[in-house]
Amino acid sequence: MAVNIPPTTGPTKTEKVMAIIIAILSAIIAAFVAYMLTRHVGGTALVGVCSSGASFTAALGIVAYIEKELGLLRPTHTRNTRHPAALGPFEGYRAPLSFSAPGQAPLGPPGG
Repeated sequence: MAVNIPPTTGPTKTEKVMAIIIAILSAIIAAFVAYMLTRHVGGTALVGVCSSGASFTAALGIVAYIEKELGLLRPTHTRNTRHPAALGPFEGYRAPLSFSAPGQAPLGPPGG
């Protein structure tokens, strides 16, 4: 008896929005805690703002990285996912490393 397993789908739009909201709220809490801590230990307002900004950036980056690893922030669309034969004339084109024609000596100074 074969068991049909449905294909895995990515996260829904609601799950993605919730993941982004959780990331931003976590970063805001980290920034607030950093500001309160620096002011509590006698730092100036500028030091508090700088430390809260750094904490916000770090916390947002860490939470977003974790959510990407868990698959909550996967992109829904990627570029050039079509078959190469279906690509347009310039889609997916990569410039060659050498600008010489096949069988021709590479361009550049002689001996170099």
